[in-house]
Amino acid sequence: MEACHVDAIDEHEGLTQAADEGIEKFSSNIPIIAGVQNLKESLKAILQGASMLRTHFKLKEDRPLIGETVKVLTKIADEIEGLNGKTDAELTTYLGGIKYPLAGLKNIIKTKKFPVPLFAEGGIILPTDVAMVMGLNADGCIASSLVFKVPDPKRRIHSMIKAVQYYNNPAKLINYLEDS
Repeated sequence: MEACHVDAIDEHEGLTQAADEGIEKFSSNIPIIAGVQNLKESLKAILQGASMLRTHFKLKEDRPLIGETVKVLTKIADEIEGLNGKTDAELTTYLGGIKYPLAGLKNIIKTKKFPVPLFAEGGIILPTDVAMVMGLNADGCIASSLVFKVPDPKRRIHSMIKAVQYYNNPAKLINYLEDS
């Protein structure tokens, strides 16, 4: 893949199913993006060498994708928060067979951030979607291809970029939400 100048590989279920423990990510210089649904999956993916995490979920016909994205981000945040104040022994028990360094887990608990970026993906088509996922500790987001089907995609994308920039500044953010 390196010879083909691939920029990144997104590890979808098909690739994950090819190997019981996921794809070996250290044998390549190509960044691997791993889809995760919870904290333990995130820790495993980081251990395996993922360069970036993205929200992942099973599609449900009757639910909007942004709702599923929010559920995953909230679940991860709740799991991290639930470890706050735990002893080393309790954290080790939580990790079970996952060989994630205790100091690294403590840093995640303290900062509420992973050592690699976590991107929100799924149903992100509005600036309000962007602001919401950024407020849930995503480091960025992957916009839905539906963005290109709105009447003015250039304006929408500009508003979404500004929502990333100003998600925690309501006075500035409001200027870019008219497109929501």
